[in-house]
Amino acid sequence: MAENTISLVARKKADEKRQQREQRINRLIQSKLTFKTPFPPFTLPEYEVTRLLNATFEEKEAFYRAEGRRMKIILLSIAILWAGFTLYGHFVPAPVRPEPPKPTFESAGVIQDIQLQSTTFSTDTTVKTTTGIFQVHGGVSATTGDTAQIKREGEGSFLKSALCIESKIKSQCYPIL
Repeated sequence: MAENTISLVARKKADEKRQQREQRINRLIQSKLTFKTPFPPFTLPEYEVTRLLNATFEEKEAFYRAEGRRMKIILLSIAILWAGFTLYGHFVPAPVRPEPPKPTFESAGVIQDIQLQSTTFSTDTTVKTTTGIFQVHGGVSATTGDTAQIKREGEGSFLKSALCIESKIKSQCYPIL
């Protein structure tokens, strides 16, 4: 008689554990419910959630195990990708960028005249030197008699030209338009 009593107590504890596990599985199933378009690895349509909630304990347990495997596979895939990118970054050297070419300077002569053209949206200046006329962006601070040089940096389609003026007022380079 004592053996039957112990087994009834053990059975009652086992039933409580089973009910708690079933409640956990039901919460997982309900968390998978979505009212919008389902996103397959993480959500389920409403009819599938309803079917699983009304299924037997064994079917719920099988779903729970499959869901656990699915999440482990997703997390393992993310970990493998992360490790791959990390290893790639450590073992593959960064590309060596060539040193940019040094700017070249060419004499542009002595300044003869400066004319400021101011519009609503920009200010440009025409600088007349002994070698030619240059249109530059911005207001130029110089006087007649100051020396000018053309500065070229970059190469190919990235070539930038600027008119550099060595002045008593302010020595500065202005981009050529």
